[in-house]
Amino acid sequence: VRHIEELDLPDTLQFRGKVNCSHEVGPDTVPAYDPQHDDAGCFVTHQSENNCYNYATDISTDTFAQPGRGTGHKWKANTCAAVRVAAESDGLEWKGTSLPSSAPSEGHYVALFIWPDTNFHWIRMDSAGNWSHKPGGTPVRNTDNKGREIHDPSKSDFSPWSQFCGYMHVVPSMVKPDRMKEELLV
Repeated sequence: VRHIEELDLPDTLQFRGKVNCSHEVGPDTVPAYDPQHDDAGCFVTHQSENNCYNYATDISTDTFAQPGRGTGHKWKANTCAAVRVAAESDGLEWKGTSLPSSAPSEGHYVALFIWPDTNFHWIRMDSAGNWSHKPGGTPVRNTDNKGREIHDPSKSDFSPWSQFCGYMHVVPSMVKPDRMKEELLV
């Protein structure tokens, strides 16, 4: 089993028309579950270059974004506390462990899970009130690992990410999830 935390990046940027998938920021509203159009389709056309943190923050970077890397405070231990602090340095706001009962007036909610001592995973609340996610470089989906729609992430199956950490609030225009691909290649 290979555990991917970061990917080697290609030396060239890929552009699709006027869309720059290395820096496509979603709106500061709760996103709809629409992978084909979300962030100009970058989570589909650049599927292998964007991960769960990119999808959760609604920002395509083509860098397999890591919490804290964009602000110079990348997590060092794979624990709820360490990944939470790194995400907070990017601009996410901790909300606790209670399931949000309604959409925020700005931005959207995400849930953090940990695969103990291995990796993290993020789940995103969509405008219909359900949740969706993008495991690593795989397709976006709105079901858990048992094929069930996600109504409450804390009660869903995201194994091997078995440790539920809690919820955070994201406003995409205020988040710095990663350096631009160009900055990482310098």
